[in-house]
Amino acid sequence: MKARFKLTDLAALSRHLSTAPFSFLKSVFCGAILRRRISDLKGENVENEMRDISGIRYRRHRNGGGWVAETAFVADEARVTTGARVSGRAKVLGTAQVTGGAYVSDNAVVKDRAIVTDRAVVEGFAVVSEDAKVYDSAIVYGHAQVHGNALVYEDAAVYDHAIVWGCAEVFGAARAWNYAEIHGNAKVSGKSWIYGRAEVLGQATVSGNAAVFERAQISGTAIVKEYARIYESAKVTSGGIVCGSLVKGTTVVSADLKDSSLEE
Repeated sequence: MKARFKLTDLAALSRHLSTAPFSFLKSVFCGAILRRRISDLKGENVENEMRDISGIRYRRHRNGGGWVAETAFVADEARVTTGARVSGRAKVLGTAQVTGGAYVSDNAVVKDRAIVTDRAVVEGFAVVSEDAKVYDSAIVYGHAQVHGNALVYEDAAVYDHAIVWGCAEVFGAARAWNYAEIHGNAKVSGKSWIYGRAEVLGQATVSGNAAVFERAQISGTAIVKEYARIYESAKVTSGGIVCGSLVKGTTVVSADLKDSSLEE
């Protein structure tokens, strides 16, 4: 076991090495101890520290001091801070960051400049990449992908084969699953459900308790909210507003067809 010195030990050491013949040795040796102590404080020597957590062997990552399972891989340039954990066969690559109390597990990959923080969870075969961020208590799992500059936060969940990309945001208690796609500058919030092969894109917003599913598409500056249901191959395009109504079949809702014209 390597000896560790406290800064208070230097005073005693200095007295023993105070005579002239030892002055050079004193300066070199004390300098080395100080450098080692500073490295310890910065977390640069923590990679040799090991711990068993739930029967799994973990080591501290040199860049941040977070726990990394022996079966997982974290690049030297990536950051895993104290409180965060990477387990299973997960990978953290590039300069990605796993911080706060975040947890990355199974075969998940966090790479490029992506950030997973707070109490967020990324697991399964999920991939978070590029400049995407998953935070608060959000969860991304299954084969889901979050990339580009996309944000998934608060209590949102993205799973199965759903994809969130571009500058899209999924937040609140929203859910996206199956093969749903949310991209562009779209925002999905509240307790909304996006599933099947539905797509939300452009500047569109889906909020409240709305559901968009099957092959429905919400695009442009469309607004879908409250208890609206958009399904089958229906579309809501720029200027279209659906507030609590059902839109199905091949119906197209645009600026010329407002919510009052639709089936309640």
